[in-house]
Amino acid sequence: MDGYMWLGISIGARMISEEGRILYALKLTGAIRDPGEPGRQQFTLLTRLCTARKAVTETRGDKLAWIAHLIGGKGIPACLYVSAEAKAEATKQRVETKAKRDHPDTTVSAGPSFKKHKSQLEADQAVLKGFRTNEMPYSPAEKDLFQRQSLRAIVSGGLPLRAFEEPEMKILFGMMRTTAPGVMPTGKVVGGRLLNAAASDVEMKITKTKKNKNVGLSTNGWKAKSKDSINAICANVDFKSYLIELVEVTAPNKDGPSLCVQFAGMIDRVEFQLILGDYFKVNDMAAGIAEEAIALIGWINNHGKAIISQDRVGRIIVLAYLVANITRWTTHFIAFLRLFTLRQALQLAVLQKRAAIIAAEVGAAKFKEADRMEEEAVKFCPLIEDTNFWNRLETVLGDLEPIFWGKNINQKDSTRLDQVLLTIAGNFLRFADHPEPEVKKDMLILSPRSF
Repeated sequence: MDGYMWLGISIGARMISEEGRILYALKLTGAIRDPGEPGRQQFTLLTRLCTARKAVTETRGDKLAWIAHLIGGKGIPACLYVSAEAKAEATKQRVETKAKRDHPDTTVSAGPSFKKHKSQLEADQAVLKGFRTNEMPYSPAEKDLFQRQSLRAIVSGGLPLRAFEEPEMKILFGMMRTTAPGVMPTGKVVGGRLLNAAASDVEMKITKTKKNKNVGLSTNGWKAKSKDSINAICANVDFKSYLIELVEVTAPNKDGPSLCVQFAGMIDRVEFQLILGDYFKVNDMAAGIAEEAIALIGWINNHGKAIISQDRVGRIIVLAYLVANITRWTTHFIAFLRLFTLRQALQLAVLQKRAAIIAAEVGAAKFKEADRMEEEAVKFCPLIEDTNFWNRLETVLGDLEPIFWGKNINQKDSTRLDQVLLTIAGNFLRFADHPEPEVKKDMLILSPRSF
């Protein structure tokens, strides 16, 4: 049985009935010319093949392969022994197949569709979303690093603080990375948070570098863009120079005595800051009272209901609550003094309306936030009522006052030598008669540089 018999079965599938297919195949192969036993065997075999052909409506790949074999195409030569009828049928089926492929919506009958069931679709793995290189979003750490480097670029290039707010600058960075404009800092951020953070980092680095080292001071002056005279005070440590302070000296004389006054004022300010720092280090009670007072001031300032209650009870001119600045030691004394001045008004408000203050502080808060606010109110109301707290705060104020006056007086450019000696003597007399022996010992003996 040669290939033409198979061709008869394949090509005649859409033309005639099953019996006709058999006769057509026998005619093509020549078996019909011999009615003997071989012809009957071929007829029986073809009958079985036709039955199998009906059971399988489509055999993938066979039709197109045989069409290409019969009439050729795409580099495949046409068969030399195929009949004209076979060529015509193959050409017809190629046209139908091409029409179905190019126009799926036509009425040409299509083969069975092989669609996935819903269960198969749900079992497929989800498609992961990816980003191109220039579309990658910034992580919080990358955003912080980007903004810090932006500050360095502005300072290094002498650019205005709002340089990254310019539209063309945003377009330029957006061409490098599409998400860059969203993390570029504004002028307010550069001149505020970023600059303050950079200054704090530099101060910490310089403080660590100068610790337990011999430090030399030097100065240099120049004209700023505004034509003001500027003097830079630098500290030399291990043959490296570190900027400590910039002083505007347009009005004072540019001579040795004027520079001496500037250096002396810096030394005095630093020494009195060290005295106050040593006081809190050697006096644990004072450090604890200071922390409680700062926390109480912060709680009152952040809770308007308590302030309103205190104002109504006071029946006097309302006084603002001052907040201590950790980098300005004099503000600690002023803030504690103002808090002590408002002692009676605070105690009266808590005594008369304690429950109302707690309820007002909680307000509409719910869950953990309500619990936290109630705990704070319950914590600070007894602290306001505690007489022992106010007595200890008064003691701390007495210790801080001479240090405060010493620092405040000696930071002026017009300070005289007798005033410096007077402030040092006042601090010595205060702590020489201090009721706490440990504080007296540490402030007079362990800090010889102070007095």
